[in-house]
Amino acid sequence: MKSETQKWIGLFGVVGVLALLLRNSPRPTRACRNVAPEERLEALAQLIRPDEVSWVPAWLGGILAAEKVGSWMRRTFKYKPDKPGPDQWCPPAVTLKRGGGDCDDLAIMGCSVLRAAGIESDVRTGTMDQGEGPVGHAWVEGYDWRGWFLLEATSGAVHRCLPAGYVAMA
Repeated sequence: MKSETQKWIGLFGVVGVLALLLRNSPRPTRACRNVAPEERLEALAQLIRPDEVSWVPAWLGGILAAEKVGSWMRRTFKYKPDKPGPDQWCPPAVTLKRGGGDCDDLAIMGCSVLRAAGIESDVRTGTMDQGEGPVGHAWVEGYDWRGWFLLEATSGAVHRCLPAGYVAMA
């Protein structure tokens, strides 16, 4: 027997169902905001919004683990750097509407979806060095039924041990 979601997808297609879900999801209460380094923790407390993406875990279905969220993010979002100027961080509803964002926007999105599914997770900020020197970066760390994970939100990759070059701020 088809689930309710499968029936809707059959009628409207995936894009139509996503549009219906977005239209009926809570409206964002905050827009993107400029974030100075000393404001990061306060900004994360305000921008991680599981309520804005509470429909995603049910839509993905099954036992939700970081890999499933990472796969969904890889298919759904594109990396879109901020415009020149102050670093801007966006809530999930804005990232959904744009279809992407930079590392902090995507980490906030990933963390919000994981929390909506009841998976313990947090956004980490720090640096990442892929051989060209350290650059500022954000990612998601947490615990699911398989144990500790790092979700690289810009690619959707999930690591079960700390990748070389990642250094979190204290």
